[in-house]
Amino acid sequence: MPSPSVLTVKEAAESRRAIRKYVQEPVPEEDIRAILDQVRLAPSPNNFQPWRFVVVRDPALKKRLEPAAENQRQVISTHCLIVLYADMEDVLAHREETVHPGIQGPARERALAAIERD
Repeated sequence: MPSPSVLTVKEAAESRRAIRKYVQEPVPEEDIRAILDQVRLAPSPNNFQPWRFVVVRDPALKKRLEPAAENQRQVISTHCLIVLYADMEDVLAHREETVHPGIQGPARERALAAIERD
């Protein structure tokens, strides 16, 4: 069997591969932040970014989250698990963070107003 190839995060995302085995090394904090900086800009309806991310490193907490991931073992074998969630109360409390940062000027004001209306 050929040895596994090493992919950048960008290459892994573009190839849409499911990764089930991980190198057992810590992920540098700057790498985690770079990943989150990219994924938070993913396209969404009306360019709202209502999602929030939690980075879970604690093994006991990852074990507790495993059932939510249909008991997939890779959840607990990762160095860190990134949990994505949306909370509309949080969205309303942080409207400025919810609108895509690339939207500026009058379009941004309309988007902020739309969050209040909806």
